[in-house]
Amino acid sequence: MRAGLEKMSKAKITHWPWIAEAGTTIGITIVFYIYRLLGRTAFRVLLAPVSLYFFLVRTQARASSLEYISQLETFSPKLFPYIPRTITSYRQFFNFGEAILDKAISWSGRVPLSQAEVVDVASYNLIFNDARGRLIIGSHFGNLEFCRGFVTQHRDIVINALIYDTHSKIFSGMIKRINPDSRINLYQVDKLDFRDMLSLKQKVANGEWVVITGDRVPVLNPERHTVSASFLGRTAAFPTGPYILATLLDCPVSLLFAYRQSNRIKVNFEPFAERIVLSRGNRTHDLTFYAQCFAARLEAHCQIAPLQWFNFHSFWQPLK
Repeated sequence: MRAGLEKMSKAKITHWPWIAEAGTTIGITIVFYIYRLLGRTAFRVLLAPVSLYFFLVRTQARASSLEYISQLETFSPKLFPYIPRTITSYRQFFNFGEAILDKAISWSGRVPLSQAEVVDVASYNLIFNDARGRLIIGSHFGNLEFCRGFVTQHRDIVINALIYDTHSKIFSGMIKRINPDSRINLYQVDKLDFRDMLSLKQKVANGEWVVITGDRVPVLNPERHTVSASFLGRTAAFPTGPYILATLLDCPVSLLFAYRQSNRIKVNFEPFAERIVLSRGNRTHDLTFYAQCFAARLEAHCQIAPLQWFNFHSFWQPLK
């Protein structure tokens, strides 16, 4: 049993998302105050060598980035004409640094609404004019945190974010320090129990939102909590958690994508399902259907802003 626990611990340490999220708690605070003191232009100047350092040192993340870029080139050859993959990968690291800053700005409650541009106004109005609580499925594409800050400024709503991170309490404390009036509650996904689920269901009944990502493969027992879907021309594992959660919450489900283009943040709310119901006899089939629908939308957005997907680990599994 001890050997199994040691193996599990090593899996957590070497799995890139765990490293990224654990390290960002301090990093977010630092970059936020650099931005406050010097402004975004100076921050970008400082970010360039920092991004290069992480590009050179984080060999696993760099390899995963290059794999993703190579797959994008194969799937959509016109995305990176005549640009070497190494330069493209470095640019993705740089974009990730800017996303960390946007994360801090959003949690500070100082999101400049003038910088946000709603892509689908009709869907946006439909969701925001609906007083019902809902499940929002986001991703590591762009900046989900910016949208959380954007939403709470635009409408008085409480957001309950489910994160795959053992440092959720640290995150919560950091958010409160940056913005004591934050209306964002954090829940650690692998620590959810029956009482938490009842609490989330009541929150949704009260009109609150629950946010979860649809592209994070669970570290523990991934084979039990994922299904296969096509993504950028190859088979990849996608989590089933968002769709199982949707059945328990029994509420409308929407997708949320946001990405930076120059000095603008594109915000895109998309309807996904009025309700998700999983049949007993075809549960795996139903879960695969919803995961594939999500993967198709993520795939489409990755082609719009290809360097805005920040899932820095080997994502694809061999074709069967």
